[in-house]
Amino acid sequence: MKRGFWIASLSCFLVGLACITIGLAKGGRLGFKVDLKNHKVITADSKNVMKFDQQVDEFENIDLRLSVIDVTIEEGDDFRVAYMIEEDLKPEIEVKDGTLYVNGRKSNKFEISVSLGFENMGDDINTMKITVPKGTKINKGELHTSTGDINITGLDFNDLSIYGCTSGISLENEKIDDLLVDVSTGEVNLDNIKAEKMSIKTSTGDIIMDKMDIDTGDVHSSTGEINGRFVNELEDYALDISSSTGDITVNDTEAEKHYSSKGKNNFSFSTSTGDITLKFAD
Repeated sequence: MKRGFWIASLSCFLVGLACITIGLAKGGRLGFKVDLKNHKVITADSKNVMKFDQQVDEFENIDLRLSVIDVTIEEGDDFRVAYMIEEDLKPEIEVKDGTLYVNGRKSNKFEISVSLGFENMGDDINTMKITVPKGTKINKGELHTSTGDINITGLDFNDLSIYGCTSGISLENEKIDDLLVDVSTGEVNLDNIKAEKMSIKTSTGDIIMDKMDIDTGDVHSSTGEINGRFVNELEDYALDISSSTGDITVNDTEAEKHYSSKGKNNFSFSTSTGDITLKFAD
């Protein structure tokens, strides 16, 4: 067991190192600048911050490729992109053939912001907000980020794919036909999600799910806990749950290493190192 733990830890370290390398290649910035007195992170070259807030043409697809910018996508009054970022990270923004393209620029440095648990971090530097009018359904969203967080609230998607290296992913009040989240290092939070098909994967990071209405899916974390609460009954699922090093609990029933059940919808959960705790409607 100890040997397996150290192998998993080494693998996660190598994944993290690979993410930093990718971040450098894609234009990230390196440096930790934390103002403990004022409870905020100070970004490098903050004096060169630029603001942008502009309505864009209508779109039904989103193609986003950024490095260190935190992105929020939510309902608004119109199709709009707004950001406050360091000047040398200015992205290219274009709506073409019904698709919003957002591509980040490369930079000479790689920055990792450290919050240390503080909530009010000061100015929202290196953040972007994308809005769509209420009732808009996005056909396809493909979002790539190296070290930035992605937060999406209250939208409908046919297909949504999110890829992150060192990133936190948060989805809330979403209806998605086909959902894919693939994150190397970072926590995934899903709240009140309705989906026909879902695939969630992290190498290092917890997966936390609440009020989930999912038909079929698979959830996997190499090193991290999986916690989920589902609105459907346990009898609805053919479950396949496994944990190499960790406890499994399903509706307060504990199992060692593996749990399975019969039902009409297939759903699998697995982790190499971490507990799995699932709750289904009674």
